[in-house]
Amino acid sequence: MEEYLASSYEPDCDYVDGHIEERNLGKTAHPRLQLRLGFLLDKRAASETEVLIAVRIRVSGSRIRVADVCVAANDSDEPIVTKPPLIYAEVLP
Repeated sequence: MEEYLASSYEPDCDYVDGHIEERNLGKTAHPRLQLRLGFLLDKRAASETEVLIAVRIRVSGSRIRVADVCVAANDSDEPIVTKPPLIYAEVLP
């Protein structure tokens, strides 16, 4: 997991039980909807939250997922989100 956290991938990948898994992002519809959803949520977000796109979230001790869009508390400067986000959204291709 430490090697995964120190690496970057284009596009970013999930880490599941010791394995790196590619994410299916589709073509243009996926990023377009991801951007629109992020913008919509950001317009309505409370001041103590922040909208994040394509962010790594530790969901268990052996799993890190990359959320398409999430709304999380903005009380941390950690490189990945470790507290459960308020909203976690996946855009399906």
